[in-house]
Amino acid sequence: SKPQRSRAPECWMAMSTRQWANQRKWSQAEAARELTKHVRDLLEKAVGRKLPRIVYSKAGRWGNSTVSCTNGATSKHIEFPQMSLSTPSRSPSPVWQPGDAMGACGDWCAGFGVADAFSAGEELASLILQDSGCQ
Repeated sequence: SKPQRSRAPECWMAMSTRQWANQRKWSQAEAARELTKHVRDLLEKAVGRKLPRIVYSKAGRWGNSTVSCTNGATSKHIEFPQMSLSTPSRSPSPVWQPGDAMGACGDWCAGFGVADAFSAGEELASLILQDSGCQ
């Protein structure tokens, strides 16, 4: 056994500023590669040592295309990434069809951020539980 070896992977999320993202037209692979390099450099500088090999990296453009949400929320011209970090201001409005047992939710149901996606998931789960008689 190797006591220094981590038994559980660590997951990190990094968001760029719009200024960084607009430097050029990034492919998804280029954005992942460049963000991984920048985040790795920052973390190594912060901890003062070389980090283990990164085994997976993915980049996306969350928040670039949503204009309004199913609950009526609008972005009010707030820039990404601040838009994705905002706190929910309205109740989410997930899509739920009990007759078909089909539902959908995401940040687009409530707003534009991580907290909006989470609250939409909670609301959809509550609707499913209500219709199944569990709540």
